Amino acid sequence: MEQTDLNSTKTRIKWAKTADISIFVLCFIHLMLWIVRASYLTGSHTGEWAAWVYNELYTPMYYALYVLPIALGFSVINRKLSVDSFAFLSFKSLIITYFLIFILK
Repeated sequence: MEQTDLNSTKTRIKWAKTADISIFVLCFIHLMLWIVRASYLTGSHTGEWAAWVYNELYTPMYYALYVLPIALGFSVINRKLSVDSFAFLSFKSLIITYFLIFILK
């Protein structure tokens, strides 16, 4: 019985770590896309790829503004948010993204 509980706990921790890393990667990509959009708006980068990000990816980036914090919230339910975790890095990435959008407005 105890062995089953131990295996269950290990599996749960493994999936939580995988979810945290995945959410961090998505938050970081999201931040980079907003930085590219900001550089296109300010005229720093006017290449074809920056125009494509500006024109084509706005709707998914806008939806991600709402989905990523919800996903992060669900991933840290019933767990402590430590400073050295991927969930905290995701949180910082989201804060920087919202600050960047606030500055662009």
